[in-house]
Amino acid sequence: MATIESAEEFCGFLSDIYDSKPSSFTLRTVNCRHTDVFVKGVYRNGGFGPCVLVPARHSRHLGGSLFKPLEKSQIC
Repeated sequence: MATIESAEEFCGFLSDIYDSKPSSFTLRTVNCRHTDVFVKGVYRNGGFGPCVLVPARHSRHLGGSLFKPLEKSQIC
């Protein structure tokens, strides 16, 4: 999952929501469900990023920075 080029291909036999960390500060959430979801990044300091729409069978980069590294995502 380090580099996810095709969420549809990745989700071929999966059906939930998964996190990928391309680097120690950024986060990508992959939605393998057949319905859209809103997720927010969770910072290591306990704060939350903005809610981001992740369409069904797609992935979204949730951002992150050197000042607030993201650890995981949470459904809004």
